[in-house]
Amino acid sequence: MSEDELRKVVGKALKAAHTTWIEAPVVGSGFPDLEFCLNGTVGQIELKVTGPRGRIKIRNTQYRWFKDRTKAGGWSHFMWIYHDGKHHLVEGQCVEGLNHASQLPAACVQGCIYEDPALVVKFLLWKLNV
Repeated sequence: MSEDELRKVVGKALKAAHTTWIEAPVVGSGFPDLEFCLNGTVGQIELKVTGPRGRIKIRNTQYRWFKDRTKAGGWSHFMWIYHDGKHHLVEGQCVEGLNHASQLPAACVQGCIYEDPALVVKFLLWKLNV
């Protein structure tokens, strides 16, 4: 699956939310691909599709954004990773250390590994308590 295809899948799965797809050079370097609002809760999601051998490529500006947001007390930022036929939702504070990782750290995924993207959204809503 390409990142463009993942974008369509995630958009469809989040159809109940107000979503804004972000163009990073316009908004700011490192800002996640998607901002959403659902039941008054705003969050951001960076989309990633693993490359050969399951590796994840994350730019330094993306790391910095996640690190700074976490440091500022942010809690509703995530990375949605498509890997080996499954969708993984990783909390923002766990993004550091993922670059070029050949496996997703189990502690970071926290039980959110699904083939059905709609179940990822349900997990996301439960995590955000909305």
